[in-house]
Amino acid sequence: MGKAILRALVSHFRDNLILYFLVNIFLVLGILLGATSVKSLDPEQTVSLGDYLNNFVTAFPNLKIRPEVLTTASFASNVKLLLLIWFLGLTVLGVPIIFLAIAIKGFYLGFTAGFIIQERGLQGILFTAIALLPQNILNIPALVIAGVVAASFSIWLLRGRIKNPNNKLSQLFISYTLVFCILGVVTICGSFLEGYVTPWLIQAALAYF
Repeated sequence: MGKAILRALVSHFRDNLILYFLVNIFLVLGILLGATSVKSLDPEQTVSLGDYLNNFVTAFPNLKIRPEVLTTASFASNVKLLLLIWFLGLTVLGVPIIFLAIAIKGFYLGFTAGFIIQERGLQGILFTAIALLPQNILNIPALVIAGVVAASFSIWLLRGRIKNPNNKLSQLFISYTLVFCILGVVTICGSFLEGYVTPWLIQAALAYF
């Protein structure tokens, strides 16, 4: 059983190397664009966001954090993105939008990290790692895999049915949806990290800021 799963995973990665390359390229481009766009903010925006960040850092130790609320909000946000990518994979022309959605997610991460580092310097690097890394260790790989699986399914809908008419759409759809359910479980784990672990790490780190 384990060997069969391993063979299936190896076959999947081998057959979709180009898609993995493209999805990661769009993710990295989004991160880079987000990070560099920080420098394009006008002075008023920079001051406003800087004040918000400073107030957050100052007030955070005294906040009554409800981990279950943070976990639910994080999961709701992430699962919406997964559902969007799942739906786009069911459309014939969904591939460009899938890449765009992943780039936008990268832009958000890049902008957040870039601004914090710009405002806080070396402290910002530590803060960014603590605030963004734990949950994204799980969420980013899940997002990349979701993008590749959805893009691959969309391409099959466009071309594969002609080349492989014997493939049953219902079986492939069930397998496709099952993969997204598994990725949803991974996202739940990432949301628990964001709700229960990340705030604790931030609290510990702020003692040194």
